[in-house]
Amino acid sequence: MSAENGQNTQPPRKTLRQKIRYWMSVAPGTRRDYILTFLALIDVLLLMFRSTFEGLFPAQISAVFIAFDFGVLTIWGIDFLLRLRRSPDKLDF
Repeated sequence: MSAENGQNTQPPRKTLRQKIRYWMSVAPGTRRDYILTFLALIDVLLLMFRSTFEGLFPAQISAVFIAFDFGVLTIWGIDFLLRLRRSPDKLDF
């Protein structure tokens, strides 16, 4: 199979979505772990942004950032309690 026949000799390129799916399949942890970590990253970035530019935001925006922070903490707490409940050895968890 040569390029002279009009056929492509190169293997097909993987799309970004295929690459991400591949790396998510071989990475340790579950999809839920990565979603929780992503939420924590967004939370930290928002809190850092708020503390850096505190004078520019009205009180309502700061309250939304803090409410999001408590929401993320609640989700992490619920996930921790569910995992603790499923664990056979709760002291070593």
